[in-house]
Amino acid sequence: MPVPLHAIAYVSSATHLLDSGELEELLTDSREFNVTQGVTGVLLYVDGCFMQCIEGPMEGVAKVYQRIKEASRHRGLIELLNQPVKRRAFPDWHMGCGSNAQSEMLNDATELWERMLSSTRDVDDAVPGLLLLRAFWKESRAARAKRAVARA
Repeated sequence: MPVPLHAIAYVSSATHLLDSGELEELLTDSREFNVTQGVTGVLLYVDGCFMQCIEGPMEGVAKVYQRIKEASRHRGLIELLNQPVKRRAFPDWHMGCGSNAQSEMLNDATELWERMLSSTRDVDDAVPGLLLLRAFWKESRAARAKRAVARA
């Protein structure tokens, strides 16, 4: 019998703008811990804002989420989604960074995230975490482009 799956999505603000080294450390640490809990998901970071969706067995998701809530890199966590899901939207772990990072690791991670978005363009409403992440990514990228035009 398959293990029931659960998903949690949230937004939060970084306590300071993270540099490439800090983001790499966060990505590596998250991947390593989450795999031990059977949890997958996506972490997006744009201009000091985080949005994350995690999914997996209820117990694993609860442990990862507790760790997230206790993390010192962010504050103002707002939970957007906390519910059972029928299937995983993110069978692998992804991270997207909204700026051109000075890091091959982060640029590769962002490229993989954007490829995943393209391959799931026609996602149905059964994957609410993906819909939230897609909207956050689209809006934050549009805002960055608008600011860049205004500066030019």
